[in-house]
Amino acid sequence: MYVKKIFYLVACCLVIGACSKKDPILPGDRTPVFATGEIVVKNKAIPDGMIAMQATGSTPPTSAFIQDADNIIWEIPTVGDKRRVFSGLPTTSRVNIERVPAYANGFVYAGLSTGELVKVNVRTRQLVWIADIFKESALTGGASLLDIVAPVQIVGNAVYVGGLGDAMCRVRDRDGHKVWCNPIGVGVPFVVAGEVVFVVATDGHLYAINASDGAIFWRTRVARQSAPVLSDDMIITVGRERFKATDGNKI
Repeated sequence: MYVKKIFYLVACCLVIGACSKKDPILPGDRTPVFATGEIVVKNKAIPDGMIAMQATGSTPPTSAFIQDADNIIWEIPTVGDKRRVFSGLPTTSRVNIERVPAYANGFVYAGLSTGELVKVNVRTRQLVWIADIFKESALTGGASLLDIVAPVQIVGNAVYVGGLGDAMCRVRDRDGHKVWCNPIGVGVPFVVAGEVVFVVATDGHLYAINASDGAIFWRTRVARQSAPVLSDDMIITVGRERFKATDGNKI
C-alpha cells in the first residue's frame, strides 16, 4: 500500500494532468491554485511615488541554505555538519539551475520544481504552509513545467513568487494565502520596487505590476528574457534595452 501511494504521488509530479485539485503534490493545508484568467493591461503610466528602490528588512541568517535538484533544502552552518531542513518530492520535470532559498526571520522559503512555494521553520524543521504557484489549467495538462526558478522575495508581510506554470503571485507571509496572481510565466529574477513589481515574463514582455492588487500598469516587448535591473534614475535595463520605469517606453 505504501509503495502504491508513493507511486501515485510521483506520478502526479510527472504528469500533472492526472491529479485533481483535491490531490495535492505535497500533503498538508494549502491555498488552492488560482483560476485561469486573461491578462488585462491598463496601458497607463505608474503614478508618482509608487516606484522606490526596495530595502530588505530580513534578519541575516547565521547559516547558508542550499536547495538541491530533488527539492531538499539544506542548512550549512558556520560550524558543524550540514542539516536537512525540508524534503520535497523529486521530479524529472525541472530546470537544471542552481537554487538558493530565501531566508527571513527564522524561516526559509523555497520554490519547488513541482510548482509549490513552501515556508519552513528552520529551528523546528516544520512546514508552516504550502502554496500552489501555477494556473488551474495546469492540473489538466496545461503546462509541462511548473518549476519555480526565479528567486523568491520577502518584503514586509508579503512574499512574491513567480513560476514556469504561468504564475506570478503575491502571497501573505502569515498563512500563504494568495493576495493576487497573474497568469504570466516567470523564469528569471524580478524586481520589487516599492509598490511596483517589474517582471520579464516567458511571453517576451516586461510587465509593471501594482504590488497591492496585481493590476498591470503596462507591458512592453523585450528582445530577450533577462532579469530586469532598475536604476536610481528610474530606468529599467533588460539585456541591452532600456525603458522608462514609469510608462515602459523604450529609450
